[in-house]
Amino acid sequence: MKPVEIGGKVMIFGDQFATESGRSRKLQPRWRGPFIVIEFDEHTQNYTVSMDSRIYRRQRGVFHCSVVKPYHPNDDERFPGRAHTKPAPILIDNEKEWEVETILDHRTRHGRGQFLVKWQGYPNSENSWEPVEGLENAEDLVQAWWTDNMPGEEFPTVFSGYITVCFTPTKDGYEQHSEEPAVDLGFWEPHLDTDYDSEEI
Repeated sequence: MKPVEIGGKVMIFGDQFATESGRSRKLQPRWRGPFIVIEFDEHTQNYTVSMDSRIYRRQRGVFHCSVVKPYHPNDDERFPGRAHTKPAPILIDNEKEWEVETILDHRTRHGRGQFLVKWQGYPNSENSWEPVEGLENAEDLVQAWWTDNMPGEEFPTVFSGYITVCFTPTKDGYEQHSEEPAVDLGFWEPHLDTDYDSEEI
């Protein structure tokens, strides 16, 4: 099979990912993605893909071609029922918010509770970990998940203060950035000199 070009999109076989907490592996997606190809190694046949969605907790991943297949977008003319348009945010008090479809998991980070959110109208690749304080408008879903999955456990402390969700939808288009952005080294030039002596300042 001809390798997918740099910048193209691929799907990754689901067995390459850890099982989501509380869900049987049989219920996991068979394929995940799409992911944007950053690099392809002809010698190892490995793809390096962008994994900037918060659910994967890493910026990129490396996968062998045996667990990768090209991504084919939906043909709206042949299969109009499959057309998928990402919902626009809802304005609440002049702030953008997205509708929560369901709660998938919970974790504690830096002493604060976070919930893994599946967003209404968005694929699983857009799932994200959100602070409990930012899910005020999905309180019923959060409480229902906690009751079903954490019976008898104390609900996470809700801290005061203005905290919003971290979710930022991925755009259908993308802009590929250089791996080594141009930086003005003028300020750091003295520090790059092996003969640099801080006592001279």
